[in-house]
Amino acid sequence: MNYYKARTDDTVHTIRSLIRSCQLGSLPIYQDVDESLITEVISGAAAFAEKFVAPINRDADRDGCYINNNEVVVPACFNNLYQDYIKAGWPAVSCEQSHGGHGLPGLVSCAVNEIFMAASLSFSLVSLLSQGAISAIKKHGNESLKAQYLSKLVSGQWTGTMNLTEAQSGSDLSTVRAEALPCGDHYLIKGQKIFISWGDHGIAENIVHLVLARVKGASDGVSGLSLFIVPKYLLNSAGEPEHRNDVFPISVEDKLGIHGSPTCVLDFGGNSGATGFLVGEEGRGLSYMFTMMNHARIGVGLQGVGVSERAYQGALAYAKERVQGGREIIHYPDVRRMLMQMRALTEAARVMAYYAYAQQDIADADSDDGFAAARIALITPLVKAWSTEIVNEVTSLGIQVYGGAGFIEEFGAAQLYRDARILAIYEGTNGIQALDFTKRKVIRDGGSEVKRMIHMMRTDAYKFQRCESDISDMGMNLMEAVMVLQTATDWILANKGDDDFIESVAFDYLMLTGYVCAGSLVCDKAMLSSAMPSDSSDVDYLSANISIAGFYINKILPRVHAHWIAIRAGSEDVMALSIAQF
Repeated sequence: MNYYKARTDDTVHTIRSLIRSCQLGSLPIYQDVDESLITEVISGAAAFAEKFVAPINRDADRDGCYINNNEVVVPACFNNLYQDYIKAGWPAVSCEQSHGGHGLPGLVSCAVNEIFMAASLSFSLVSLLSQGAISAIKKHGNESLKAQYLSKLVSGQWTGTMNLTEAQSGSDLSTVRAEALPCGDHYLIKGQKIFISWGDHGIAENIVHLVLARVKGASDGVSGLSLFIVPKYLLNSAGEPEHRNDVFPISVEDKLGIHGSPTCVLDFGGNSGATGFLVGEEGRGLSYMFTMMNHARIGVGLQGVGVSERAYQGALAYAKERVQGGREIIHYPDVRRMLMQMRALTEAARVMAYYAYAQQDIADADSDDGFAAARIALITPLVKAWSTEIVNEVTSLGIQVYGGAGFIEEFGAAQLYRDARILAIYEGTNGIQALDFTKRKVIRDGGSEVKRMIHMMRTDAYKFQRCESDISDMGMNLMEAVMVLQTATDWILANKGDDDFIESVAFDYLMLTGYVCAGSLVCDKAMLSSAMPSDSSDVDYLSANISIAGFYINKILPRVHAHWIAIRAGSEDVMALSIAQF
């Protein structure tokens, strides 16, 4: 039951829908990218992931990671796999050609990444962190750092990490204690970092750690933090790894899931001090790190899509084979309800995540006077939090479809459930995402950007209502949900001065917004399906896509009313107990 086959039909159709609705075809990066090329790239990624990556997912979970001789040993199945993966060029899909990348749009890279995330979340994590490091160095590093590190990170010869968290700081980075001592043309970094994904391993030639630390004498709080590149191996005059830097793994965490991904405690400078190189200017480290963090947050939302897809496929295969009461259990309405719920939520989360990457392509092209940049800032916490709440639901339903077998590790559903649980936690918990969305992205600008998005969704809902009957009915239900979001937004803005209220309802507001945004995108994709020729080669998929959209709009979107009731109830019930009463 560990079977996985990439959903290239829905992936290509989702990209097709977004290219049309977001008018991506006019962007320079899309000029030489037609649907046949997109299909070829995605099919190639699917073939590689299905043949080489997906089959080892359970082995990696079983084998785990450990430290030997000051280096983390990852599952043996990853060693040759990673070399084949980088030789095939998969880490470099959307990176700039000037750094050795293929120069394809981020939306195409998004689809490729989802496939590898579904095949093995543990394995795919190493590239996600590297891609974030690339974005931070490209945007904030000087020319020397770019020349030394970017091409090797792009190729995958070297991997990247993000080092923020410390034992005492958690999400409160103002208390970071790691210290940087100026030493000629570099700094000596001293301190410990925890929860570092792929913090150490031996599958690549070098590891490029991006580290937040405080230059000796700098101010307290986040304004005193700077960003440093601290390589595992220092480079010689030819730019090749030579001497081991003073950074070592202390331990590898024993985790609930993603056992194949080494989550490390790293010690920087425990001996003479770890050599680090300043990125940008002193004191601007946190703002630089947000480039990497926001990239990772959207990527985590995409991880939710990948794991949801694999959970759905496993449950579907089991339901088609398992006989109870004289027939396969897929014939029973309650099992079909669960499968439909899994598929509809997965496909809704997919189009949400892909939409974010499409907006990033527009923002990178700088072709719309900053509108896409404002939109990507607004929806980043939505994609991260909403999609990772969805994956918890989908993987739980997957176990339920299996019944008792789902609770047994050998069937694979339990691993997906365990692996998925971290997604709502790392890169900022979903509670933090909700506060970011509500306070910083909505209240801070007086609701300007969210109101612009609501207006666009209302316009689209009106357009859907004027289509043929199936889409028209969806449009009416969507319009109702959009108006609930408008009312909830007005309520949030009217109570913006009440911190208890805002912090008590922020999660409900984020989830409400996520359901409506996904609903609008789902309807748009369904409308494209209905417009395709009836003799299309994928007519079965197109018909199913309309049915799945109908299930989402009729069976899932009504959840917005429950979230609105919770918002309207405010903070009184949340804050009712004294600390002692807990």
